[in-house]
Amino acid sequence: PHYGVGVALDGAYGTNWEYNGERYYYLETTRVGWEIGAISGSWSNISPTIYELQPAPFLVSNWTTVEASGISQIEVNVENMGSAEANNVYIEAIVYSEDADSSSDDLTITYSYSSLEFSLFPNDSRLIILELQFPLGEQDLLSIQVIYTN
Repeated sequence: PHYGVGVALDGAYGTNWEYNGERYYYLETTRVGWEIGAISGSWSNISPTIYELQPAPFLVSNWTTVEASGISQIEVNVENMGSAEANNVYIEAIVYSEDADSSSDDLTITYSYSSLEFSLFPNDSRLIILELQFPLGEQDLLSIQVIYTN
């Protein structure tokens, strides 16, 4: 199979198909340097299979930690860069530590936290601050996950 994208544009030229009253021009996705509407001769007579894109959330996050007075503060920024609302979003923080009494590299969960759920509209962001009532050690592993269940 070969994959390309149909893009609805005014003023474009080249290979195109009409779908739902709109003209979509072929855009090559597997090679660099092809113009909109340009298609390889071997594919030019093939009817496309159309997959409609559905609105969906697309969450992007970053986080930092700040240590002060024996407390670890984790700041998690979550942004919805998608085209639909993200519901039931929450942050999960898990701290893993090496067992000091063990000769293996096994990690144990020493702390687990889930934030309250929230929603994010498209192009919206939210800063969530988590406070651990202890400092993170040099051997601790911190896992931050952004989870949503639309």
